[in-house]
Amino acid sequence: MRLNANLPIIVHNLDTNRQKKVNTVKHFVIFLIALLLGATLPVAAQDNMSAGTLVHDGLERSYLTVLPPGYDAAQPAPLVIVLHGATMDGVSMMLVSEFNESAAAAGHILVYPNGIGGRWNSSAEPDPENNIPDDVGFVNALIDEMAANYAIDLNRVYVTGYSNGGRMAYKLGCQMADRVAAVAVWAATPRFQTAQECVDLNPAPVPYLIIWGTRDSAFPWQGYAVIEEGVLDGAFSASQMMSFLPDLNGCERPSQTDIVAAEDSPVNVIRDSFTTCQNGVEVTLYALIDADHSWPVRPVVLLENGEPGTLREAAWEFFGRHTRGGE
Repeated sequence: MRLNANLPIIVHNLDTNRQKKVNTVKHFVIFLIALLLGATLPVAAQDNMSAGTLVHDGLERSYLTVLPPGYDAAQPAPLVIVLHGATMDGVSMMLVSEFNESAAAAGHILVYPNGIGGRWNSSAEPDPENNIPDDVGFVNALIDEMAANYAIDLNRVYVTGYSNGGRMAYKLGCQMADRVAAVAVWAATPRFQTAQECVDLNPAPVPYLIIWGTRDSAFPWQGYAVIEEGVLDGAFSASQMMSFLPDLNGCERPSQTDIVAAEDSPVNVIRDSFTTCQNGVEVTLYALIDADHSWPVRPVVLLENGEPGTLREAAWEFFGRHTRGGE
């Protein structure tokens, strides 16, 4: 089976080096803000955090674990793996995302791994001798490490990622469908190569939540394709992605579209959901109207209980709806 060759692809004559510089500056600003925020963290807030390392394929990898208040080793807890954006690290992702608050309220364990050189390898053939890691293998090993050290509910292992980490999250959803209960992606679409690999693998259905600004400069809403060193690469458009993922998960048409921005939200938000899919999974897109590639702190959306909340809270509601294989 091949990807639908008739899907429209907009090809941009991009100055890719310039685009990379723009994105690097954005992420560097986020990193500096995170460092400043980190300097103000009270010592007590760090009591439930621990840094760890493991060696995978000869490379030492590092990560930060955050346990929920009242963690009980006799009660298995869900695990959320958080993948940072390019030029970031786990600590800066933790501070910018504020995921610790949601995880604490839900009783989830968080782990913030670090990519090699501040990036995740979502496309290149692994070559550890040249510092090109097998990040799929690393995350698999990380789950094993977490399960050996903590009480983990292995039917509720979730992956979430931002930007470059989001691209890695798509890859993990395809290649680790036997371990991942759901995937939440912030400001990213899968590489063409990842999508084709996913079709070829024909994985078990996996729920996806996508949160994406319609004016994202790194991952344009209308998609793009570029040829670098003779290789076609690019990003799906919104319509392509919301065709590909529902097809992959055997979802019935049509989707349900709702305006879900709360009255006081400075950003309009439209939700497009496929909820009748194989194994009870879903594919849901939160379209942030006129929002860019920045971490989305401003939108306010209506949660399941009808009350206004953050997209972070909406992501945790999404996790709460799914276990691996619908078990």
